[in-house]
Amino acid sequence: MPKDLRVATGPAALRGKPITLRLDGRAIRAFEGETVGAALHAAGERVLMRSIKYHRPRGLFCCTGKCAGCLMRVDGTPNVRACVTPAHDGMVVETQNAFPSARRDLFAVVDKAYPRVLDVHEQLARAPLLRPIHHAIVRRMAGFGKLPDLKPVPPRRPAIRPLEADVLVAGGGPSGLAAALAAAEAGARVALVDEGDRVGGSLLLTSDDEGRHGAARAEETLQRLRAAGATVLPRSVVFGLYGTDGHGDALPAPGLAAILTPERILECSPRTVIVASGAHETPPLFPGNDLPGVMGARAALILLHRHGVLAGERILVSGESAWRRAAADDLAKAGAEIVSAPGARVAEARGGRRVESVALSKGEETWSEEVDCVLAAGNETPRVELVQQAGGRLVAQGWALAPEGERAAPRVFACGSVLGPATLAERLAQGARVGREAAR
Repeated sequence: MPKDLRVATGPAALRGKPITLRLDGRAIRAFEGETVGAALHAAGERVLMRSIKYHRPRGLFCCTGKCAGCLMRVDGTPNVRACVTPAHDGMVVETQNAFPSARRDLFAVVDKAYPRVLDVHEQLARAPLLRPIHHAIVRRMAGFGKLPDLKPVPPRRPAIRPLEADVLVAGGGPSGLAAALAAAEAGARVALVDEGDRVGGSLLLTSDDEGRHGAARAEETLQRLRAAGATVLPRSVVFGLYGTDGHGDALPAPGLAAILTPERILECSPRTVIVASGAHETPPLFPGNDLPGVMGARAALILLHRHGVLAGERILVSGESAWRRAAADDLAKAGAEIVSAPGARVAEARGGRRVESVALSKGEETWSEEVDCVLAAGNETPRVELVQQAGGRLVAQGWALAPEGERAAPRVFACGSVLGPATLAERLAQGARVGREAAR
């Protein structure tokens, strides 16, 4: 039986009551407050799905709902992101696009039979009678699961409602919180929108020099925000900035913001918008980078600090960034064994259904290390969609694009990780500066 990877100390150790969910018919222990992905990872379930074409194993990578490594069928609904879905007692979780299950998928023979490429459009191109049969088989073996179970038709969503605000802040991480507080205390009507169940973003994954956890700092900021009259919308997202109304007439900058909340859609016509949408982690570049057990360094910190779950027992942390150092330090304190390989490059991750070892290289020297987890740090892509919709200019930044500066577009400001890597102190100072300017 796999070792339970939950830890007994830290901010996330105050768990809710025990519950049970079922994975492909098997009982899995979980706790209220955990996500489905965290509960399964803690129980040793690494393979959560199979890739749609080659049936390669997939597992947790970002833990923020920004990749497709954990799509599962939950209570009859396919393609649910397990990493951000709260677990509840009696929940039925199923793997999809696999036979008989993702753990042991017979369709994985496709990956072995076609190690380079499988082009179904060229196969049997000169056999018109067999091609329809062949394509029907391919469609059966590929895709994103089956249609949802039939359920009662949900009640119609309430009508779209207006939201009044002078300053709309998209993103509740360190810089977004600082910007919202500065604008609110400058006298502006502020609305802060964040997609997380708890506002704070990466602040919830850090501690300051005095040992105080960032979650306490986030809660203090939220209390000051509400005291200043700000509207705070968790589990919500600004999904569009529109420059015209429903009749095609141009709107004054920054335009109309559309916000999706758990209850309804809101429309807001703020005087200024602050984009603090942050960045998401992307996979590193080496063979085997899609094996379960390869995940982002920030994802490992989410598992640890939000759910009290270790990413693995013997972990290699690669890349160079503040998240690398934080992940190595915090995981070591929590009881994980950290493999140190300063200056080395990951040449390959190896394993069957999960990472079992890595090949490392440094100059002319190469060697292997047995690990069950590889954390990639420094591979981040800024989330610039709202800046793009507002007409903001983007500049190349490594592999990604980022807004050109804090004044991203007319009456649209940007701050935090969406502008590129920065320390926590820099993000807080930048957010406060942008918040005061937006309010002015």
